[in-house]
Amino acid sequence: MLNNGIILEDLHNQNFNFKKFLNNKNFIIWKDCSHLIIKIESDISRLELKSCSFIKIISKKILGGLVLEASNNIELVPLDKIYNLELDHSDIEIKENYSNILNIINYKSKINQ
Repeated sequence: MLNNGIILEDLHNQNFNFKKFLNNKNFIIWKDCSHLIIKIESDISRLELKSCSFIKIISKKILGGLVLEASNNIELVPLDKIYNLELDHSDIEIKENYSNILNIINYKSKINQ
């Protein structure tokens, strides 16, 4: 169950390092963002990107999943398990550890490895 979340909108050309400040009950939704680097060193429940582009995600464990909706040029570096990757009209490049993604739901999207 998702308990603590935040929606971040219209952010551009920034770096976010959440270090170990998040926990497995936290989630973040990014909307209309571009040119971001997002680094999360703790387990998190869920990440969603909606209409985002040129995003690099470096993450530890994402328990609920990573959801991309109408997002492109997304780069993912999974350091640990990602239980679900849901793609809807998006494109993603998975840099390494592709086997760390346990379940992929792909709807008209492109995955590069």
